[in-house]
Amino acid sequence: MKSRASNAAVSALAIAIAAGTLVVMLLSPPESIDAVSQDGAVRLEGRGPSDVSVAIQPLSTVPGPISDIRGQAYGIVMTQGKNPRPSQTFWTLTFIYDPSVTGDVSPWDLVVLRFDVDQAAWVARPAVVDAQQRTLTVDLEGDPTGMWALGVAPSLSGV
Repeated sequence: MKSRASNAAVSALAIAIAAGTLVVMLLSPPESIDAVSQDGAVRLEGRGPSDVSVAIQPLSTVPGPISDIRGQAYGIVMTQGKNPRPSQTFWTLTFIYDPSVTGDVSPWDLVVLRFDVDQAAWVARPAVVDAQQRTLTVDLEGDPTGMWALGVAPSLSGV
């Protein structure tokens, strides 16, 4: 009796392992996701399922206060096919800055801003400056969708 129960348990385990292996084999590996705004000023890079689509669009209206923003603000929108959420949780967001727009603000005084809906305010994110390439790059964890802009550090803008 014990032998039959053991054999049934082993068989059930073998079937479960085989089914799990088949599911893993059928899942497509994450693909590179690289989205660029139409004006080329913003790029989002990461990895995720092949059915993820990312768009970076200029915003025609921007929630305030906006005194810290220098230049265009952008909305990042992510749409997906059958997957409820992309498995990617780490992203790289890069802004190219234009000195004619940022004025006499030093590149090291620029920040990447994200609009926090709960606080109803633009929040500065730590960024790496590359003065040669004129870029600010921020590493993100989690969902990158939302409103983003390049700005001056709030403590320097008098806000």
